Amino acid sequence: MVLSHAVALLATGDGVAAVDADLRHPAAVLGHQDLRAVIDPGRPVCVILGAVLHFLDPGAACAVTAGYASLMAPGSCLVISCARFEDEELAKQLAEEYTAATWYNHSPADIAGFFDGLELAGPGVTEARTWP
Repeated sequence: MVLSHAVALLATGDGVAAVDADLRHPAAVLGHQDLRAVIDPGRPVCVILGAVLHFLDPGAACAVTAGYASLMAPGSCLVISCARFEDEELAKQLAEEYTAATWYNHSPADIAGFFDGLELAGPGVTEARTWP
């Protein structure tokens, strides 16, 4: 339903596409014919994994980010945002109350590990509100 709605909204926009693919399968996402019609993954691109990695366990989140990074052309950027709480009790409460999906409160080390092998820009791994 979400895809159908997105396709309808985007029907009038040139250079925009919505694809039916699972973000956990980077090759399927970046190789999708609809995406390739508007983006050439052979050229530098920016992949934004916004507010999704906290729904994957640390191993899966690391595999997803590594998968996209390995398929992106040199000069590309990978941007992530990931919900995280320093207050472990608050994180536990959120995980218990949010029932739509499993929620993981990744440690700072986990989040830094999502960028293993990549060159960090700006202030590096930090809270989004502190980015210039």
